[in-house]
Amino acid sequence: MKYLKFAAAVFLLMLIAAGCSKKYPDYEQYINDIINAQDEFLSRIGSASSAEDIAASAEWFSVRLLELDKTGRSLKEKYPESAGWESAPPESLKDDWIRFHAKWSEFEERWNLEISGDHSYQRMLYDPEVREAFMKLARTMDSVSFL
Repeated sequence: MKYLKFAAAVFLLMLIAAGCSKKYPDYEQYINDIINAQDEFLSRIGSASSAEDIAASAEWFSVRLLELDKTGRSLKEKYPESAGWESAPPESLKDDWIRFHAKWSEFEERWNLEISGDHSYQRMLYDPEVREAFMKLARTMDSVSFL
């Protein structure tokens, strides 16, 4: 019985140590949230069957970007040392940084392919509701800063 209690205590300590080993777990989650938002937006655009669907997807992404920007600002306040991370992220976040930048490049490529490769999308882009939604999205993207 003592052995089981000891084993359970060791196991709990290992779990706690593993959970505390990351210095910036909230930044890691934040990066994952950005990547998930990009993937969700492209998925929504890819499955859109009307101009209204595309406009709704752009509106959703605008709102999500503003939420993520707010989270990013609070993380920058929480970690003032993050100001220099763009060029030199901490070792514990280097892999996440690389993944973020790679995913952002992939997002831009996929976005360009989604829009330019499908003639039905090109026609829908001339819809006034879609144009307004994308103009709003462009303004939002210009106003947010993630990392």
